[in-house]
Amino acid sequence: MKAISVQQPWAWAIAQGHKPVENRRWRTHHRGRLAIHAPHTVDCAAYPVLDRLGLFPPPIEKLPRGVIVCTVDLVEVFDTPLEAHAAVAQMLPPGPELDAALQMATGPRYWLLRNPRHCNPPRSARGMPGLFDVDPNLCPACG
Repeated sequence: MKAISVQQPWAWAIAQGHKPVENRRWRTHHRGRLAIHAPHTVDCAAYPVLDRLGLFPPPIEKLPRGVIVCTVDLVEVFDTPLEAHAAVAQMLPPGPELDAALQMATGPRYWLLRNPRHCNPPRSARGMPGLFDVDPNLCPACG
């Protein structure tokens, strides 16, 4: 199974279904299940952004790190915000959740994610740059 590392608390937001778009600088041809790996590093600047959007992740020390937190379906990659925003607007009803999702879709490439499945408990895994392979049996409940 392919995986990608996403710093906490963004990985938490993806696992909770709050962040249906992952922002990357590069495209991928991969479509299908994608494991979300939370590395040991944390994006502390994300907390005020998420708070402003009405999303309140657990404190840093409570967020799982160095693990696969969930899997998602990577359904499309968009090159423009207009395409990404239209796709997200079809997924979510109008309201605060849609507004927050659109504000987190900042590009320059927009990976559209659906159907987060928690890996419970999160499974220890080593991250790598870009897309990388993990054993699909690592977290059979979320695969």
